[in-house]
Amino acid sequence: MNTTAARKGRERTCNQCGAVYRSIRNTSRFCSSPCRKRAGRGSAPVGGPKAGPECWGVIAKALHRAGYVGRVGPVSRRDTSAPTYALLVDPETAHAELVHQFDRRGWGLVSREEFSAALKADGIHGFNTRSPETLELNRFRARQRGRMARAD
Repeated sequence: MNTTAARKGRERTCNQCGAVYRSIRNTSRFCSSPCRKRAGRGSAPVGGPKAGPECWGVIAKALHRAGYVGRVGPVSRRDTSAPTYALLVDPETAHAELVHQFDRRGWGLVSREEFSAALKADGIHGFNTRSPETLELNRFRARQRGRMARAD
């Protein structure tokens, strides 16, 4: 006799935040009421804390494990905006590493177009040293250095 409870519903992906959830209804499109309301207001789908690395495709996950994709925002703990992920190295280096990983595992060739499309689909920003997140990080670090200097 099977003593484990059967899982109800089927796995679906939220149209707003990208989270994977279980739903009994065949017509559900959102994981929660806040996501449903955001979509109803017409706000663009965003990756939230639920739509982080665990919801990415194979290409983005491989780059994240290799350390070429990382979280770049928000900078402050007080900031409650959604996490922002970006390439931490230039795209040519990341693509070369990805080709090497896929070749080593026998998964085939990854074209530059497929690479770019996968990053865009997962909401990963390109490598940019002048991004708004980088500028905010530099301002934050300058404020922290000023506070430390005044404290001494």
